[in-house]
Amino acid sequence: MPYYLPPDYLDNTPGKTLAEALRRIITEMEQRQLDIATGFFDPQVWELLGEALAQLERFRLLLGTEPDLEGKGGDGRLDLHTWYKARMQGELERLPFNARYAALVDNLLAFLNRERVDVRLYPSFLHAKAYIFPRVAVVGSSNFTRAGVTRKAELNLVNKSDTVANSLRENWFEPFWAEASPYKDDLIQALQDSKFGATPYTPFDVFIKALYEYFKDRLSPDAPEAHIGVDLAAFQQEGLREAIRLLDRHRGAMIADAVGLGKTYIGMGLLEHYLLRRRRKGYIPKGLVICPAQLRDLVWNPKLDEYGIKATVRSMEELGRQDFEW
Repeated sequence: MPYYLPPDYLDNTPGKTLAEALRRIITEMEQRQLDIATGFFDPQVWELLGEALAQLERFRLLLGTEPDLEGKGGDGRLDLHTWYKARMQGELERLPFNARYAALVDNLLAFLNRERVDVRLYPSFLHAKAYIFPRVAVVGSSNFTRAGVTRKAELNLVNKSDTVANSLRENWFEPFWAEASPYKDDLIQALQDSKFGATPYTPFDVFIKALYEYFKDRLSPDAPEAHIGVDLAAFQQEGLREAIRLLDRHRGAMIADAVGLGKTYIGMGLLEHYLLRRRRKGYIPKGLVICPAQLRDLVWNPKLDEYGIKATVRSMEELGRQDFEW
């Protein structure tokens, strides 16, 4: 394999991208230790560099906060952890949900779980970006992100002296690392909790989720309340609330309980609920009941009179007559 000599600077133009330089420094110069200081990390960079990074024997990633977060929330540590978690979740949610990115996250998780891989958060503003190998150091503007290692607007200088690289690690990187707080477990958890997480949803989980989404309006404390005078049993009150919810949403509902379970009372409850809601000064609304002829005088007219509900009752047979008039 030919020996790789990186260029003196990397501006992410063809042949001078940070992504290519990092990959070739690891694989062709056989540099097996890498310390990175960066403002942010996104999982997509693993798609470009994962195969090379997997060859490292030691890897440390130091993340620093952005300027507008500095000094917030006491020592800033909680804000920084919260901010990174939210941003990482956002990055993961924007990725397409397919086998390609699922494999990417799986491979990244396997890498992060290695004993000699570590991630920390520096508690205040860390503007510098550095990529430090035993024999090479890259310092410049590029974050450890897909854009940072490929976008043309970045600029990084490359020093190929092992003395400079080791001095930069010992005298600059190590003090910042010592002040930083652990973040590896949080990063692993964020990846596992994402839609690409290692723990798959079971068919039962999906079924329960579907049931919840379908019935959540009925479970919500904001379910519609019916203020009525009709006496209903508990199960009838539940049926009334569900019918009101369906009517408000779809302008129609069908109550199909078995004989003797109180469909008539639920119907009167619906009439009373909507008539009371529409009552205004000088205006008393009236409902309409259409039922079989044998129930008109036997059930509906007496019950409506009993509860004082204003409604016109017409039989289904009347509606079928050619000479029917309202």
